[in-house]
Amino acid sequence: MILKNGKQIVIRKAEKSDAQAMLDYLKMISTESDNILMTPERVANITLDQEEKIIEDMNSSEDNALFVGLLDGKIISTAGVYTNNNPRRSHQSGLAISVLKEFWGVGVGTAMMREMINFAKKNGKIMVHLGVKEDNLGGIALYKKMGFTKYGVHPKFFNLDGKYFDEILMYLEI
Repeated sequence: MILKNGKQIVIRKAEKSDAQAMLDYLKMISTESDNILMTPERVANITLDQEEKIIEDMNSSEDNALFVGLLDGKIISTAGVYTNNNPRRSHQSGLAISVLKEFWGVGVGTAMMREMINFAKKNGKIMVHLGVKEDNLGGIALYKKMGFTKYGVHPKFFNLDGKYFDEILMYLEI
């Protein structure tokens, strides 16, 4: 897909060989934004073996996927589709996404969201949902653009140095 800046992003499922690049990406993204749950301290404790196992586990299920967005071979975004194997909840998936700050606003999030939604749809899901920090206005705008609807609020979900932020809960019926 061609981005608004004229560059082409390649989106594919993460592979075990991406583990070190994923860790490097996580280290960077965890310092750039407080919109994600991953902290620099938490990232520092993830070993290469653990990251490889996460990728393998995600790839071992047809209902889950971990995607990477690549620009010139460098990871600039990750996105995950997570499905609960409980038969009463297996019709829906959760989504998570992150984008390097320098690529905000050029279409990376849109491309990654489309990939996740298409993956969920192909796997028979009828609903996808996500949570977003209340002051992540760019994320909220992206999700609304993709057709997501707010259905609730998880009060004081995020704790940033003693200051609390709500999580906005959103869903999309596909």
